Amino acid sequence: MVVNCEVKFDNNPNAIFFAGQTLSGVVELTIDKPKKIRGLVLKIEGYAKVEWTESERSNRSTQGQTANSRRKNVTYSGREDYMSSTSYLIGSPEGNQIEIAPGQYRYNFQSVLPPQLPTSCETNHGSIRYLVNVILDRPFKFDLTYKTAFTIIKQLDLNYENPSLTIPLKMDTSKTYCCWFCKTKPLHLSASIPQSGFVPGQMVNVYVEVRNDSRFDVLDVVVALMKVIKYNSQVPKLKTKEETLTETLVRYGEIKKESRKVFNQQLIIPPVPPSNSSYCRLLNVSYEVEVRCNVVKFASDPFIRLPIIVGTVPLNIRQTPVFPTAPQLSTSPMSISGNYEHLVNAFRMAQQQQSQRQNTDELPPPSYAEAVYAEEQGREVELNEIGEHTMGTRPYHPMYPFYNFNNTQPQTSSSQHENGIQTNGLNGPGTVSDSAIVQKY
Repeated sequence: MVVNCEVKFDNNPNAIFFAGQTLSGVVELTIDKPKKIRGLVLKIEGYAKVEWTESERSNRSTQGQTANSRRKNVTYSGREDYMSSTSYLIGSPEGNQIEIAPGQYRYNFQSVLPPQLPTSCETNHGSIRYLVNVILDRPFKFDLTYKTAFTIIKQLDLNYENPSLTIPLKMDTSKTYCCWFCKTKPLHLSASIPQSGFVPGQMVNVYVEVRNDSRFDVLDVVVALMKVIKYNSQVPKLKTKEETLTETLVRYGEIKKESRKVFNQQLIIPPVPPSNSSYCRLLNVSYEVEVRCNVVKFASDPFIRLPIIVGTVPLNIRQTPVFPTAPQLSTSPMSISGNYEHLVNAFRMAQQQQSQRQNTDELPPPSYAEAVYAEEQGREVELNEIGEHTMGTRPYHPMYPFYNFNNTQPQTSSSQHENGIQTNGLNGPGTVSDSAIVQKY
């Protein structure tokens, strides 16, 4: 016997909803032979789950003495439910079995989504997931289940977040190295961004300065957008696991010892879930812009991490921040030295950022794009539970808002499109020489 089931959402083929909206659609059921059932059940649920396994050392004691320790695998997990509603489209849980004749059937459904639902998210060790389950309740047999997932977006309007998101953010660090019995002069690293609130589709302008007074060459400088995921378990005990993934990465070329380099680099925010420091206690997603100097193998690498917030509604900045005044820049190449170079680069950054600091009323509505997760490597999200008998699932990847800021990408003079890596061979002010750009969107 063949049973086909499909869930279609009203005027929403991508199955994307905002927290607080009304979820509505139709269940289409097709059977080719008479079928005896107790009922046709519609279950709408939303939850967060985390699970991971660690190898831990345990001590066995006998008669008061500690024996040799051994390692065992411990599974940490947790679940948090946000919504759950069950209704019978046909029959009832206590009713007698009924027989459905062959044919096609349509059943409308509707449910109001709670306003505080966290955004959908799929990761290596957990998920925030929302499902519509259609269950054939069969007496004396395994139930058959059809599942389809939908994406929930919890709006994060950056204009109502911390006002400091509009303020430039800068961090510095330095590192000294031991050379035989002496210490080298320090390697200084400085990085800054003009704001710390962004949305997918927006460029992050990163200003980087490396002053390498040490005796070691810097092999390259990596500028990357990092996703930091924190998992919190409930059983067998409370424990936190942290995972850091690279979303976008650019490499700047070598910096010789006793030399100095200053450059601006742009990173695009790909389709990713917004920062979610609230509404979910088990799974937290945050973002950082990391700048790292890769030094020779036996030396530790200095790095800077600039925390940013990724939202769903961009900052509406009507005024450009005031930067130090610099004279009119010449169009011809010029040599810049001393503190004056900081003014020139600040002026350049202000010019670049001004094109993005437009009134958000002028921006077209965002499109929605599938997130391409590094941790999933293109695999479909598995919706079925172990031991569950299914009559089908709908392929699923969560989708997130992606704005078109009319960003102009560098022209590629020579490229290698392999494993998502694009090699750019351009040179000039504000561009990166011999860089490898990895952007997953």
